[in-house]
Parts: sequence; structure tokens; C-alpha cells
Amino acid sequence: GSCSPPPRRVITIPGPTAPVAAGRVVMSVHFEEKSGIVPCKTPWGEWYQTMEDVFIDVRVPLGTSAKDITCKLSSKEIALSVKGNVIMKGKLYGSTIADEGTWTLEDNKQVSIVLMKSNREAGNCWSSLLEGQYHADPLVQDEMQKKLTLERFQREHPGFDFSGADISGNYSGGGPDFSNLGK
Repeated sequence: GSCSPPPRRVITIPGPTAPVAAGRVVMSVHFEEKSGIVPCKTPWGEWYQTMEDVFIDVRVPLGTSAKDITCKLSSKEIALSVKGNVIMKGKLYGSTIADEGTWTLEDNKQVSIVLMKSNREAGNCWSSLLEGQYHADPLVQDEMQKKLTLERFQREHPGFDFSGADISGNYSGGGPDFSNLGK
């Protein structure tokens, strides 16, 4: 017998629907919520976010040691340099909790920085890492917002299986209030 795939779960969010131009295909990008990373590529690596944290992965020359790295993290600013060369420096897009910011050197070739957002809401989706720098393009930003919204649904409904779920409709700003879903 043939093995048919299980039906896809589609979550449609009520809300104002944008008019669709003739011939324009509205794509719903399927993503794996377990890995669920929507990375924004940059010249030095990539950054991505969850509702709570911002993750920054920076490629550094192989053989870099921790003492070659200078990383200053404050609630609103970041500065990273390797052997005196500035990799990134500037004002963060949103505020973070200074004491929770950490950096680690992995395999002597990547610096991983984790920042905790001050505002941990699904609607707080950073559109760029720094003010005026490392912007997510509109498609990536859209996917980032979907990811945060889906993350929020999962927290509000821990028993609900969101694996393989698509999200469509009005999810900007963290999506509508689903507190009475499934009651």
C-alpha cells in the first residue's frame, strides 16, 4: 500500500487580510519550529532572534584565541573587535539586559554572542541588529515575526502540536490574542 503523508496543520489567524494583487502568489514558508532559526546574513556571519534572546554568530580567523577578542556588551550598545580590528560597533536596535549578555569563542573560529531582550514579547521583533546596520530584508523580517508569533502560541498552548504548522493571516506585532483558543 502507498504511504500517504499526514495532513498539514494550517493555523489561520483572524484579522484584516491584505488585498492580494492579481497574479501575486502568497507563499507560506514552512519552517521547522524545533530548529526554527530565521537567520539574517551579514558580512561577518549572521544573527537571529527568539522572543527572549538575540543570537549573533561571528566568523573569526581560524586559530583566534579568547585573548584576541574584545567584546563590550551594554544594554544598548555592542562592540566586538578581534586583534584590534573592529568587527561591529554601534547602538543595538532594541534594549537588552546588560548583565545577561554573554559571548563565547567556539572551535577557535566563531564568536557566539547571546543578548537577552528587555522586552520579551512576540511583538518585539528586531528588524535590524544595530540601528541602521545589519537589517533583515522584508522577507526575512516577515519570517522572523512569524517565528516569534508561533513561539508565543506554543507557550500559551503547551499541549497543542505546532509541528508542521503553517501560519497565515494577521501575525504582525505578535499576532492576535489567542488566550481563549480551544476552550
